[in-house]
Amino acid sequence: MTDDIPTQITLYPPTEHIECTQWGRLAPTLYHAGLIWHNYEQIVYNTDKPELRIWCIFTDRNAFENWRSNSFVKKHCSDILSSAIDIAVTVTPMEKHENVCRCINSAGLILRGHGFGNKKASVYCGDCSGYYPGYRVKELFGDLSTQAEVWSLISGHVYDIWMLTGELEEWAVNELSEPSSDLNKSGLQYASQLGKLIKKTVWYYLFTPDEDTTENCPICKSVCNKSKWDGPKFLCKRCKIVY
Repeated sequence: MTDDIPTQITLYPPTEHIECTQWGRLAPTLYHAGLIWHNYEQIVYNTDKPELRIWCIFTDRNAFENWRSNSFVKKHCSDILSSAIDIAVTVTPMEKHENVCRCINSAGLILRGHGFGNKKASVYCGDCSGYYPGYRVKELFGDLSTQAEVWSLISGHVYDIWMLTGELEEWAVNELSEPSSDLNKSGLQYASQLGKLIKKTVWYYLFTPDEDTTENCPICKSVCNKSKWDGPKFLCKRCKIVY
């Protein structure tokens, strides 16, 4: 069961020009606070009076119910929190996610980029395979979580290039699957830094095409153990990757 909550937020700004105001900053602030996934949309309607409608997906029930008290939101959008804001859970969800992690203390984590049907979460539990909501990732990793999320977004863009742009297909698939590519070197570095920060193993999810997947690690070539998770078939304890 997923904890995602697709939501419509309606605000009533004094003008339709919201680009450089707190009205226009609410949705990105919610995202950067780790409270909603990044595929939000916002449109200003100007009928009798301006209405700003934001369509977003809160990461879980806690984020949905307590977003107003989040310190990051209060810092960047304090002036509008006391204004009229209507919130309604939408009937038809924009997107769904796999299970949220409910483990109190995960033994290890998995870092993976966006793309391959994984467009939102970038950190997963190494015990139950459930995703970590964004705000929980920020609580664990602080400023480093933002850098890792930017890397995850870049990974998703490379995936889109592979799927949609024939001229760059070879370059994109090499970036995604070649361990020595700039994309994967950065991902491995972030996984290592995150692991050192929390003093636990943070596995790196390395994309490997099915036809190239063997029990030999793509990095050190040693024989690997079978993975206990859905998705990756093997794990290498030496390189701290799953693939």
